[in-house]
Amino acid sequence: MKTNISIELNEEQRLNLGQKYHNTKAKKMITRKELNDIVLNFVHELIDSNGTVRNTTKRIVDYGEWGKIYYYEGVRISKADYDEIPNGPRKFYGFE
Repeated sequence: MKTNISIELNEEQRLNLGQKYHNTKAKKMITRKELNDIVLNFVHELIDSNGTVRNTTKRIVDYGEWGKIYYYEGVRISKADYDEIPNGPRKFYGFE
């Protein structure tokens, strides 16, 4: 199923997400494609979790249980491997 979810972000929010997405303080805003990538991987993580969506997101909000999950070119990798990859199209997001 394809979806068309509308998310409105101002420039400050796009910059904030871009800095987190690229793990930098550079003035690079997040693109539509990058935001889509985050949302898609978040949904996949929810599918893979053992709890309900509501319980999983509530736990994250209430207890701050939001661990970074590292990806490179769409594949989940360890933090050690992630740290060895030179700067480029690497990214992190998600929860454990």
